[in-house]
Order: sequence, then structure tokens, then C-alpha cells
Amino acid sequence: MKAVIPAIIALAAAPAAAEDAMVIIRFDPVDNHVTIDFPTTQSNQLDGATPPDWLTLASDTQHPVLTGTLPALARDARGLGASETGAYLFDPLAWLPEPFASAHQSVRIETPVPFRGVVAGDLLSETHSDGLYTATFRVDRSLAEADVFFGPYEISENLLELPGGTVRLRTYFLAKDQAYAEAYLDASARYITRYSQDVGHYPNAGFAVVSAPIPVGYAFDGLT
Repeated sequence: MKAVIPAIIALAAAPAAAEDAMVIIRFDPVDNHVTIDFPTTQSNQLDGATPPDWLTLASDTQHPVLTGTLPALARDARGLGASETGAYLFDPLAWLPEPFASAHQSVRIETPVPFRGVVAGDLLSETHSDGLYTATFRVDRSLAEADVFFGPYEISENLLELPGGTVRLRTYFLAKDQAYAEAYLDASARYITRYSQDVGHYPNAGFAVVSAPIPVGYAFDGLT
């Protein structure tokens, strides 16, 4: 049965990583401003790193914080952009050096409600509190692979029981598309079940279908 995630506390799943061991990405849809807050631990591993031009350093090197503004969405936009229907950042942490990128595999995103966000990774925890949406994700191998989406999403969810465990199926849709959520959840369940039988164990803890403000379709690890 489809579940629509409530607006108070949506999920408190597996314990999230300690705050000093994760990267925090904040998005303000009012001005498309992004803040990326890095762990204090091992911050010297960022020495010599070259962030992209749209980000600037806003703090000392003991607690690195980068800020920037996403450009308006354009037809030829590559990698990042924002509009009134949402924002996306492809590989926003790909510039991080090793071993830092692989040593810190948890990402927390924050954005004011009614916006919500999702990362291509396993959802660890999620809350709505005091008008702020917060969710923590674990990426599989490296922060360099953490693709991020924000939008005024309504979230629907099913839990798919497979022999190898439970898979959390979700849609992140705009209100105008919410009527299609159940069909997408059902289709996701059918295909994951089928290919788990034909190919092998589904490797992720979840699968998300996300309405992104871009006119093409993309496929990521555990997200499309």
C-alpha cells in the first residue's frame, strides 16, 4: 500500500553518522543559495583542493564552509541549476581529494519546507521540524558520487519485501504530478522484483523516482 509521508517526522531509520563526520548541504529556494559545510575532523585533507568557480570559501580551514548561488536553469545547463520547480547538483563534491572523499560517506541535506531533497544514496534518517526539512544519506563509495536534488516535493513511499531484505521505494513528485505516484511505485516494485529474480540481488536499500527541473531523464545508483 502506498504511504504518503507526513509533514511532522517522516522517518527515523538507521542512526545517522555523527555530525562531525558528514558533509552538510543546505539549499535556500528563495535565492538559490547553497552552503556546503565540511567536517572539522581531518579538514587538512582538503588542502590544495580546487572547488568549482561557483563556490567560494566562507570560513577558516579548521571548519571549511563553502557558499555559492545556483545559476538559473537553462536549456544548455550542465551539472547544476535551479528554478521555481526545484534545483539539481550533479557531482557537487566531485572536486574533493582522496582519501577525504572516500572517508566521509554521509551527506546531510537541509532546506526549508515545503522544499525537500534527495541524494543518490541510501536514506538513513529524515525529519521535518520547525519549518526545516533534514535528511541524511549514505553514498556507496565516495562523496564524489553524491548527486543532489531539491524541490517542493510530495513524497510517497512503498516498502518492497524481497528475499534479500526490504527495499524502500519512493517518489519525489511535484503536487501536479502526485496522482502518478502510485503507478510509478507499482512499476518500480515490478521491475526490481523481476530483475532481482533474473539478474540477482538488488544492491541498494532503496529506489527513488524524482521529478527534476530538467527536460531529460537520468539514471543514478538507486535513483532516476
